[in-house]
This record gives sequence, C-alpha cells and structure tokens, in this order.
Amino acid sequence: MAIKYYVKAAISEYTDQSGQNKKRYNTIGIVTETKKGDLVGLTQAMGPYTAKVSYGKTNTDVKAYNAGVDYNLSKRTAVGVAYRVVDRVGTTTDVKSVGVGITHLF
Repeated sequence: MAIKYYVKAAISEYTDQSGQNKKRYNTIGIVTETKKGDLVGLTQAMGPYTAKVSYGKTNTDVKAYNAGVDYNLSKRTAVGVAYRVVDRVGTTTDVKSVGVGITHLF
C-alpha cells in the first residue's frame, strides 16, 4: 500500500517574524493506492469523540463506504460504532453492516 496524498485542513493562522500571514495545517486523512484500487480515509477529533469516514473503490467495480465514531473513555480505552456498505456495481450482493467495539491500548 502506497500513500498517494495527505488530506490536510487549516487549523489556525498566525503571523511569522517577517510579518507574513501563515496557516497551520493538520493531517486529517490519507489517500492510499493498493494493488486493486484506491482508499480515502478521514478522521476528526472533537473533544472525547473521533469521527471517521472512508471511501474505497477497486478496479473491479466494488465500492465501499464506512462511517463511524469513537468515544474515548480514558487515555487508553475507547468504544466505537461504525456503519459500512460494500457495493458491487451491477449485482445484488451488496453488504451492509454495523459494528460495535472497544479498544484498549496496553
């Protein structure tokens, strides 16, 4: 998997020592290229919540969408929920799923 692009958002502005206005950027996602397609993923932290979305497509007309949110219970523990759709274009074998999970970092 190779990273094609970084997705960045301006988070603040400041004036440097020479008097020029500058912006600070935060990386909120990446676009990756796999052997079989592309994937875009974005995350945005908002207090104890982290919103996550992704979109991917393959060279065989399969598209996938994912949206979810994590809630941090502590520095090392979070719970999350996500909704996912995998769409095979031109077929009736689409998959829709909901996931619920807990993550603890040791």
